[in-house]
Amino acid sequence: MFKMNISLKRMVSLFLFIIFTFVLSSCSNEIKSFNLIFDEYMYTTTFIDINIEQDRVEEITENISKIYSKYNDLTTKYQPLDENSPFINNIFSINLNFGKKIEIDKELYDLLLYCKEIENKTDGYFNIKMGDIIEIWKNLIQESEAELRIGDNIFVYQYLDTIIMKTFKINSVNNETISLENGDEVESYQKNDLVFFKEISSIEYQENVDRVNEINIENSSYVLETNGYHDKTYYITTQGQRFSFDIDAISKGYANKIVEMYLRENGILNFSINSGNSSISLGENINRPEENNQFIVSIKNPFNYRSNKTISGTFKIKNNNISTTGNYEQFRYFNGKKISHIISPINYLPVDFYGSITVIGEDSSLIDALSTAFYSMPLEKLEYFLTQEDHGFQIEVIIVNNDGMVDTFLTKTNFEEFNS
Repeated sequence: MFKMNISLKRMVSLFLFIIFTFVLSSCSNEIKSFNLIFDEYMYTTTFIDINIEQDRVEEITENISKIYSKYNDLTTKYQPLDENSPFINNIFSINLNFGKKIEIDKELYDLLLYCKEIENKTDGYFNIKMGDIIEIWKNLIQESEAELRIGDNIFVYQYLDTIIMKTFKINSVNNETISLENGDEVESYQKNDLVFFKEISSIEYQENVDRVNEINIENSSYVLETNGYHDKTYYITTQGQRFSFDIDAISKGYANKIVEMYLRENGILNFSINSGNSSISLGENINRPEENNQFIVSIKNPFNYRSNKTISGTFKIKNNNISTTGNYEQFRYFNGKKISHIISPINYLPVDFYGSITVIGEDSSLIDALSTAFYSMPLEKLEYFLTQEDHGFQIEVIIVNNDGMVDTFLTKTNFEEFNS
C-alpha cells in the first residue's frame, strides 16, 4: 500500500530525525519534491522523499512498492504466502517445515546467505535462528500491565517535577492514591502525579528464563544449496534442535538497499528513505548546496527524562546510511532495570548495555544487522571488535551509554555533541 503527497519540508524525529528542505517548482515538467508513504511493509511505515519530474512519480512509486511487497512477503514469519504468490516459500513456511529440504527463491537465498556471513563475522552476535527465543521475551514485554496489587513492584520515573528513578513496593492502592514502601518508610502519592511502570515480577521473569533455557541453538544450523547452471534452483535445509528464523533485524535495511539501488539506477540522486526512524538511507539534499548537499541528522537523547537535553548530538551526511538500535519503545522493568526487546544470542537474555547504538555505513542491510549485533555486545567486546578485529566493515559507530555519555568510533563523520 502507498500514499502520495507533495511537501515543502519534512522533519523526521524519534530515534533519528533529518532536517531538510526541498524546493517545489511551478511547472509540472520540472523537478518537484514528492513524499511517498509505504504502509504495512515489514511491520513499519517507510517514508521516501525524492526529487523527480511529476510524470515519473506513478511508475517510480509502483516499482518501489513492488520491492517492499516482495521482501515483506518473503521475510515474514507470521503468515504463509498467498495462493497466487509468485514466490515459492517464505520464512513462515521454512519455519513450518523444519528439518526438511525445501526450495526457495533466489532473493531469499541471497538474503539468508548474507545473514550467515554476518553471523560469522560478528562471532554469533547477529543470529537469525533466535525466533523462538525472541518471541518468548517479546510476549512478556508486550503484555498489557495488569491491575496494580499490594506487593507489586513499580519503577517510578518521577513525582510531579522531581526525578525519582527507583523501584518501590506497593503498600496500598486505590483509584486516586498509592502508598509505596521505601525501606522502612511508607509514603503516599496521588497516582495521577506519578510517572511509573509496573515491573515484571520475579516469578514471571524466572519462568521466561526457564523456558529459554530449554532451547539450545548452538547445535542447530541451516544449509543453503543450489542446483543447475543456467536455470539454477535454490534450497534450504534446517537441521539440529528445532529453531525458527527471525530476520526482522535486517529485512528493512535489506529492502531499503534494493530501493536505493533502484533509485540510483534511475538517475534519482536527491532522496531520503526512512523506515521506522531506525533504518535510514540518504542521497543528496538538493536544498543545501551551501552545506555540500548534506543532510543534518540528530540523535535523540534516550534519557531526556533526566534533563532538558533532548538531543545527544548532530552530524552532517550524504550518500550514506544510518541504523539505530535502542530500548526506547519495547521494554518493561525488572528490579529497576529495563528489559528490552533486544535479546542476546549468547545467553538468550534481554540486554541493556547502552541507551542506543547508531551505525553509519554504505550498506544499509549490513548496518541494520550490525546495530542489533553491537547492542548485544558488552562494551569491552564491542570496543575490541571496532578497534582490533579485522572485520572488514567500512562503518562508523556512535554509542549513547546508559549514563548519557557518548562514545564515538568515527573516521570521516564529525559528531557535534550537545552538552545542554
